[in-house]
Amino acid sequence: MSEIVSIQVTGLEEIKRRLDELQDGKLARSMMRTGSREAAKVLLAAQKETVPVGDTGELLNSLGIQVKGANTDKLQILVGADREWNFIGRFHEFGTKKMAGSHWTQKAWDASCNEALNAFTNTVRKMLDKRMWSELKAGIEEGLSMGGDE
Repeated sequence: MSEIVSIQVTGLEEIKRRLDELQDGKLARSMMRTGSREAAKVLLAAQKETVPVGDTGELLNSLGIQVKGANTDKLQILVGADREWNFIGRFHEFGTKKMAGSHWTQKAWDASCNEALNAFTNTVRKMLDKRMWSELKAGIEEGLSMGGDE
C-alpha cells in the first residue's frame, strides 16, 4: 500500500517525549501502535464513504490498513488503496487532463481527522492510569499552546 495523501501532524512532540519517558519501551510502542490502529480505522471508514465506486468496486475493495515497523520506533500506518489500485486512486484523487479529481482522500481526511485523533488519544488514555494521563494531557495542552495546532 502507498499513501495517496501524506499528512504531517505537528504539535504532538510532548506525547512522544512522555511516551519515551515510560520505563518500559515496549509499553510505549504498544500504546502508539494500538492508538494508531484505532485512528486508522476511523480514517479507513471515512475513505470508504468518499471513494469513487466504479462498475467493479475494485478501488473500494482495495482499501485497507497496513502497519509497518510495528515493533520499532519508526511505526508507519498506511491507510488507503493497496499497491495495485493506488495508481488508479491517484487519478481519482488528483484528476488527469481529461478528468477532474474528486479529492476523495482529502475529503475523508477533512471529515474524520478530529475523530481519528480522538480515537488515538482515547485508546492511549485507556492504556494509562489516571496519574499518567493527567501528565500526558498537560503535555499535549502545553504542546498545542506552543503553536502546534495541526
